[in-house]
Amino acid sequence: YLEVVWAWIKFFAYGSTWYPRVVDLIPLAAPYGLGAVVLVLVIWPLLKRKRLSPTAVFGLSMLLTGTVEFLCALLLVILYGRNYFWDYSNRMFNLFGFVCLGTCILFGIASVFFLYFVYPRCEKLFEKLTKKQISKLFWTLFILYIINLGLVCIREFWK
Repeated sequence: YLEVVWAWIKFFAYGSTWYPRVVDLIPLAAPYGLGAVVLVLVIWPLLKRKRLSPTAVFGLSMLLTGTVEFLCALLLVILYGRNYFWDYSNRMFNLFGFVCLGTCILFGIASVFFLYFVYPRCEKLFEKLTKKQISKLFWTLFILYIINLGLVCIREFWK
């Protein structure tokens, strides 16, 4: 949602040509989901055992989520010849336009917030759910993701 808010600010303040549409309000893009999974699988266990400081969580999160975003962009280029969804070529400290330092810093900040405040509460909530409830939640989110992916592809590929 931070990206959507930032896009609206740029649209109204600077006359940006891109503004969020309804399909952009469902943050189920692959880099976000994969980034969250990497955070939960790699950083959360270390954080839970108190082996990482907030500064280390920030740095490691920047590195891991930046890597996920880079690999997602690379995969899009391999599959489709270009990345239709984001391009950081005009930003300072970018790598092939796939990632940039500013976005990695933002992902690091969001990751610290996620790992210290959001995920611990979610984990407690998930512990209270039955396997059937978790399955229903998974399939609901998966179907929303597929619908969102379809709408975004229609918008991007069939203009």
